[in-house]
Amino acid sequence: MALQGSGEIKITEIVAEFGGTVPHSLSEYYRNGGQVPGNNTGVSTSGEISMAMFYNAVNEIQITLSSSTTNYQLSNAFGSNWSTAVPKRLTINSGVTVGSSTTTAAMTIEGSMGGTLIVHNTGTIVGKGGAGSSSGAGGIGYNAVKADQNGNITFYNNSGGNIYGGGGGGGRGGNGGQGGKGGTGGRGGHGQYTQQTGTMDWTGNGNASNTNPGISCQGVQHVTFSGSVNQPFTRAKSQSNRHYFCQVCGGGHYFAQGGSANNARSRKGKVQFSGRTNCARTMQQTGANGGSGGNGGGGGNGGAGGNGAGYQQSLQAGSSGANGSGGQAGSNGGSNGNGSGQGGKGGTGGTGGKGGTGGTGGNYGLQGSQGATGNTGSTGATGNSGSNGNRTNGVGGSGGQSGSGGAGGSGGGAAGYYIQNRHYMTFHNSGTVAGQ
Repeated sequence: MALQGSGEIKITEIVAEFGGTVPHSLSEYYRNGGQVPGNNTGVSTSGEISMAMFYNAVNEIQITLSSSTTNYQLSNAFGSNWSTAVPKRLTINSGVTVGSSTTTAAMTIEGSMGGTLIVHNTGTIVGKGGAGSSSGAGGIGYNAVKADQNGNITFYNNSGGNIYGGGGGGGRGGNGGQGGKGGTGGRGGHGQYTQQTGTMDWTGNGNASNTNPGISCQGVQHVTFSGSVNQPFTRAKSQSNRHYFCQVCGGGHYFAQGGSANNARSRKGKVQFSGRTNCARTMQQTGANGGSGGNGGGGGNGGAGGNGAGYQQSLQAGSSGANGSGGQAGSNGGSNGNGSGQGGKGGTGGTGGKGGTGGTGGNYGLQGSQGATGNTGSTGATGNSGSNGNRTNGVGGSGGQSGSGGAGGSGGGAAGYYIQNRHYMTFHNSGTVAGQ
């Protein structure tokens, strides 16, 4: 309690304010002499000293903040008196803001303090908000007050006073999932075609009654046959039975496609025939394979998180994620020809999922929000059916694959402390605080 500003001052009143050693005399109370702190500039440091010099003298150094400031350091504010044993008092008036636009606390109470410190806050002390992230977890919020001095501090957050740690930044949204691969096109239908296998030369011997003629064949794809056919063998029959000759000489799957027969001539009572038959056989062609499905499009990137609330910062919402890419077209099916169907075209790959929205930054003293999970990629399209062959129908294409799920968003940043190392002091709160 400061001494009065006028009237008579008694030595007992000076003793009550500044202490001292019995027997008391004014010579104990020179400024900066051990009892009277340096803030009492009216008191002499040596030489003449009088009672009148002690008007309004007070046994503590008082600082009052009446205008806003940033990154306030009490050791600088109290100067050389910071390390002395003199009591100290800081008053932050209503309407005053102590803030920080850097990672340093808005107000720092350094260590190596001498004496005691009393803080009365009726203004607002607020740290910097954490940055929203475009790559991962949101940035942490920063501290309103940091106490490095352990002990001898009494802090009053009075009614109307506010102490806010910075809000944490929002986390990045998760990437969207990749689109599913398109389905494989269906196989084309099987075909059937005639394959020319070469010619067959044949001879036959019979008698006039056309019984038991002998037939000798050559030239049907490395297959030869010699033998007799127990069937009437006239010239007319020989021509109509060329199909039969191919089957006998080359196997049952051969048949004749035209040819020629020589005239018969008589020789010693025998009838001799000769000719050439064009041989063929029916072949089957497998339908062509369907084309492969197109790859799914890539998922969109997640949106950046918003900044947390802090000194001269409003909290921000996170950005929207980017759209995913479109899937690739499927490949065309093959073509084997020979009456077989063409393979179906592969299905188009699914579109990638949209990236998740970034998390909203935290309000004063609150953690930032986690980014949203990215959307699942779209399912790939079904492959097209294969074309019909002249023997069988084409097969339907396979279904496209499902898209993959989107990635989870990153976590929001932690809020800053409203008073870091609060256990170093005695704290009385009648106002509002927010933070760790």
